[in-house]
Amino acid sequence: MFELNLPTTSDEVKNNISKMAKNLYLSAFSQYEKYIEPSASFEENLHSIMIQQYQYTQEERVKRRLKTAGFPYVKTMNMFKMTKENLPNLNFDEVRELATCKFIDEKEDVCAIGPSGHGKTHLMLAIGYEAVCRG
Repeated sequence: MFELNLPTTSDEVKNNISKMAKNLYLSAFSQYEKYIEPSASFEENLHSIMIQQYQYTQEERVKRRLKTAGFPYVKTMNMFKMTKENLPNLNFDEVRELATCKFIDEKEDVCAIGPSGHGKTHLMLAIGYEAVCRG
């Protein structure tokens, strides 16, 4: 456990900040010097560090949720090539609607049916990824 002592030097202050931030799981704050702009105000610097911490926390949440979801691999909608040549029977508007994940709020089921090799698994994993990212 970390003991809180009043620092007497600048190095001790930096060391205490780093230790406390790590103990509180605030990784961006533990590396705060990377995000400090000397010409910026205290509030601007604090805001910059908080943005970094927020982004890191969001990324970690997505990683945890993906692990919990048990997806065999990550696929995204950007990775899926929706073209009429490859998928003439696919309703692209319906796929885009599914990617909004509104069906989850409305407690609706989704089922993908079709021949092998046409992207059903990719689409379902991509929609699942969208759901994970949206919480």
